[in-house]
Amino acid sequence: MTEEQRDELLLSMKNQMDTLTAKVLEHDKILFELKYDVKEIKKDNRSISRCVAGLEVKVERGLDLLVDGYNGIQEKLDSFNSRFESDEDKLERHDNRIWRLESKFGIT
Repeated sequence: MTEEQRDELLLSMKNQMDTLTAKVLEHDKILFELKYDVKEIKKDNRSISRCVAGLEVKVERGLDLLVDGYNGIQEKLDSFNSRFESDEDKLERHDNRIWRLESKFGIT
């Protein structure tokens, strides 16, 4: 190999090394940016997780209140139904008494 060929080979190798070095630096920059993005995503994820946990607590409280309200309304409805049935029984007894009285006194 001549000195000129050797110099050309060395120059080619230097150029290739410079290209590889530039690519490594570019990849290092991209890797650094990706690591930063991952950190930001993790931070956002923690924030979202806290928000979701807060919403779960609020929804659970709301559902508890709704169930309590429903149960209260159901108890009130049961009470009204019981009173209604009792009033119907009384009305039927009164109708029977009136009918007997009307029959006894000949009122039609």
